[in-house]
Amino acid sequence: MGGVKSKFSQVEWEAADGGLESAEQTLDGAAPTSEYTMLTLVKTSKVKDRGFNVFLMPPGTTADAAQQSGSPQYKVKKIDWSWNSFEVFDASGKLCVRVIPGKILSSFSWKIVSTKGPKFNGQEPDPEALKKKDDTSTALYKWFKVEYSTSLFKAKMRAYEPVRADDDPNPLGEVHKDSGPLLELDEIRSAKARFQTSRPDHPDSLLSYWEWQNSMKEHKMVLHVAKHSDTLLHVVLAVLANLTMIERQASYNSGNY
Repeated sequence: MGGVKSKFSQVEWEAADGGLESAEQTLDGAAPTSEYTMLTLVKTSKVKDRGFNVFLMPPGTTADAAQQSGSPQYKVKKIDWSWNSFEVFDASGKLCVRVIPGKILSSFSWKIVSTKGPKFNGQEPDPEALKKKDDTSTALYKWFKVEYSTSLFKAKMRAYEPVRADDDPNPLGEVHKDSGPLLELDEIRSAKARFQTSRPDHPDSLLSYWEWQNSMKEHKMVLHVAKHSDTLLHVVLAVLANLTMIERQASYNSGNY
């Protein structure tokens, strides 16, 4: 069994810090977590890998209690016109993020695109593209790219900023400016499906950790997120890790590995 050693028990979660300072840095414009936060991602159906209701777990509560206490904070839904894409909506039903393959027919490269609005004032999406739900292909939005290793279950995430139309010089005709890796994701060596993320500059601490807690009635993940982090981003990463793991297992079963 592959994977790395879990750091969950070594981390002082109350002190772990994601480093975000404002809502401008999050996918949906929500404030970063103010404290160590737990959520539960409940599958809407055992056979649906892109359908989840996401509940906040108040301190001291269980995942079951969180589900019974109120409405979901986020809802993850598949995109009908795509074989493996999905969208996330907030509690009011507003679209927050669209997740699409970074490469055609691939479950190992993903684009996480914020839909909270164009990055620069005065920029607007193409109306025709918007009608076709293809506006994520424009150069307006901030987005993240997640690349998974196909041999070892590891991933790196980078952020991409749109380039202003009046940026000068732009000799390469670039569409987006990218950053260095913002976080790394690792599968944990375990009988259960468990994962953890960390910042490259703070490898001994964690930003998030999640594991499956399934029962006969339902399948769900419990997600731990450090303070000053982007809640929605880590929800998306948890769903993506599951999709990629399923694709990898399918490849093993078909003899492609």
